[in-house]
Amino acid sequence: MYRRNKKKNQPNARISSAEFSRAAFSYNVNRSQIKIKDSKGRVDPQKNEYDDNKVVSSTRSRKRLVLLVFIIVSILLCITLYSGSNPRIIIIQPNGFNYLPHTMNDYKQEATRVINSSLYNHIKLTVSSKDIGNDLINIFPEIDYAGVAVPLIGINPTVYIQLTEPCLIFSTGSNSYIVDSNGDIIGNSSMLSSKMLASLPTVILSYSVHFTDGYHILSPANVIFIQQVKDAFAAKNIVISKMELVPGVERLDVYPRGTSYYIKFNMNETDALQQVGTYLATISTLKKENITPSQYINVMVDGRAYYK
Repeated sequence: MYRRNKKKNQPNARISSAEFSRAAFSYNVNRSQIKIKDSKGRVDPQKNEYDDNKVVSSTRSRKRLVLLVFIIVSILLCITLYSGSNPRIIIIQPNGFNYLPHTMNDYKQEATRVINSSLYNHIKLTVSSKDIGNDLINIFPEIDYAGVAVPLIGINPTVYIQLTEPCLIFSTGSNSYIVDSNGDIIGNSSMLSSKMLASLPTVILSYSVHFTDGYHILSPANVIFIQQVKDAFAAKNIVISKMELVPGVERLDVYPRGTSYYIKFNMNETDALQQVGTYLATISTLKKENITPSQYINVMVDGRAYYK
């Protein structure tokens, strides 16, 4: 009889601890390889890919939103800092006077041209009010001060123009001009009302001549001298009929109303009040002596008076 060979039992295969660790670690870190089941236990092979795309799409949306906000803020900042070239003109008149040598449109056109002459004038942070004002003063001699104010909210600036105060009237025959404190002609006297004209001293030049606006006809010291003579006579209730400028000799002849003489003043001397005082003292002495000058009283020499 043949003996049946006994089947040898094979030992069970065992996984080493190192291999088990690697498998477990791989399971933990490679989560993208795990098949995700839905609520019914079915595997959705596209689930992980959908989630990744969703994250990328969300990141892109945030970047687009940040870029859009940056563009909007930049545009608003540019609008806020931009200064336009259509200025609003505000004229400030001197106390007691109301005149306008040029039209509002003339001032606006020149102000616009000056503003457009520099790119810096279109940025609120770099607008030079001083330079714009000086340019306008050089164009219009009647301007005493000019400045620019830019709005905090808005585009177009405002140009303020302060007109200079008329100091005297300079008459040359058929022409009559307004003169400011610098001795410059700033316009025709026809711009002033009769009340304004009466408040100003009038100086006559014996011959007819035409002057243009901005012409420097008197020194500032001469203007002050003439004003002081007028004010000193007014304080003594002496009405001046006329004041005549003698060309070439810096002499001012003053004609008191109701007298047969005139008074010679020296405009080279800055102290007009002293010469007026010399005249008042002289005429007081002559009245006491019943002497009336027939031609003139000369007070051009300091502290002395001559009459004829």
